[in-house]
Amino acid sequence: MTLPWKSAGLRFAVLLPACAAVLAYALTCVQVYRASDYADNGDVAGLQRATEIQPGNAAYHCRLGRRLWQEKQDFHAAIAELQAGVALNRDDPYCWLQLAGTAQNAGDEKLRDTALAEAVAADPKTPAVLWEAANFNFVRGETTEALHQLRLAMQYQDTLLEPGVQLEWRATRDPGLMLREGIPPLPTAHLSLLELLIRQNDAAGAALVWPALLKLGKPFDPVRGYKYITYLLDHDYDEQVRPAWNQLVATLPALRGYEAQPDNLIVNAGFERDVLNGGLDWHYDARAGVSASIDPDESHSGARSLALAFDGAFDDVGVTQRVAVRPNTEYVFSAWFKPDLESVSAPHFVIWNGAGTIQLLNTSPMMGTPNWRELRGQFTTGDTHTVWLRIRRNEPLSQIRGHLWIDDLVLRPR
Repeated sequence: MTLPWKSAGLRFAVLLPACAAVLAYALTCVQVYRASDYADNGDVAGLQRATEIQPGNAAYHCRLGRRLWQEKQDFHAAIAELQAGVALNRDDPYCWLQLAGTAQNAGDEKLRDTALAEAVAADPKTPAVLWEAANFNFVRGETTEALHQLRLAMQYQDTLLEPGVQLEWRATRDPGLMLREGIPPLPTAHLSLLELLIRQNDAAGAALVWPALLKLGKPFDPVRGYKYITYLLDHDYDEQVRPAWNQLVATLPALRGYEAQPDNLIVNAGFERDVLNGGLDWHYDARAGVSASIDPDESHSGARSLALAFDGAFDDVGVTQRVAVRPNTEYVFSAWFKPDLESVSAPHFVIWNGAGTIQLLNTSPMMGTPNWRELRGQFTTGDTHTVWLRIRRNEPLSQIRGHLWIDDLVLRPR
């Protein structure tokens, strides 16, 4: 179809609205640019001019309200701008939070509470919003609500775990309340609380967190669990150490086989498992002149043994285990060894008290023909709750070469 452009009047009538629309759009673009240019200054005067040019821009009102609060301490003018902003955009949680903070400073608790509720309703799952809301709720005495919000924030964003647990602790000092209301069902969150309580030397609190952590039934880094075992050892909670260790082993499949047996206090006594270097298992600290490894081709029983290779001079081979014991109790120790050594000073087992200041047992040197043989000894613990089992030499400056295999260690009450 061809339009009948027969008169100038008709052409004018068609083009005039189009030109007006283009002009209006151009003016709008100019206004947007001018308002943005003023707003980019970031000061009160620039933002005021931006809101005059574009009164329907919620973000400008919110920014102006924040500046009026921060720069002018004009709470009432700030509240007016922030209320204008949330009226234009009720889904902006940060503007609501700014309004809540300004109302708090202005002493308007009713407006503060309303704005806080609106902020969470506008965005109930964003960690930053939940975090700010929790801080407000702690200030206004709504501790349980604050803990609930922090629990959600930590659950949604794992980088908030450490600061979240610390904030809850500062606000409550109550591990039980934190577990019930504020700690998400995540092993990392429970471990953060457990480590905090260990630093605070809060044994009762840590004893609450430990079973709650294990009850989750979820895997976690065993190295973080070792910290609780070490804490119990360091503070003479000898009755709790072995049950706690066996609970940890039962919870984490990677630790199966490292159980503390009722008839032998030494864990992994036959070296059938790899050395964990933590918890109640063996610890190994490499030393010059000696190397330690697990030998799958030589053993007294089972399939493996500890193999020590010597070529130099040293005092301690660096293989140790810390054992929880009862004070003032007699114990029997035994071990099997196979020597193939060239030295006048062969290694021997030494058992020290937990402080490392009193030697409780010093066995005969592990030397002789290269056959498996057993050594035995006994001692009384005294007032210590833990002992250190080490392998040392009496003459650390003398050279030693060769190999020594160790297997089937036993430590038990007499």
